[in-house]
Amino acid sequence: MSKQVFEKIKRLFEKLFQTKRPSKNEKE
Repeated sequence: MSKQVFEKIKRLFEKLFQTKRPSKNEKE
């Protein structure tokens, strides 16, 4: 996988986790 694809998937997972409990990444 390329870095861009990895970053996209990572952001999607972060959004899913944010809905369950806000994290520090939410502000960034």
